[in-house]
Amino acid sequence: EKGLCLNNSFTDYKMLGPSDMPKIKTILIEDPDPHGPFGAKSCGESGAVTPVGASANAIYHALGIQFTEAPITPEKILKAIKEQGITTCETVP
Repeated sequence: EKGLCLNNSFTDYKMLGPSDMPKIKTILIEDPDPHGPFGAKSCGESGAVTPVGASANAIYHALGIQFTEAPITPEKILKAIKEQGITTCETVP
């Protein structure tokens, strides 16, 4: 409420529990998908893009190389290392 950081580490991060959540009323709206089998739609799939950003930041902090496109493959990392002229740990920016 006052703009103070109350959770400054993942160790002390307070996760919401069931008692912290508001009451939720679930409603279903039937609207078949013409492309899905028997009109079915997908539901419940979560995006798995968070690890990509975390990996890109880890590589940036370790090597000083910023990747902005996925997938970040070992071949792309090695190519970027060569382009940056990194040959030893001492030459990492």
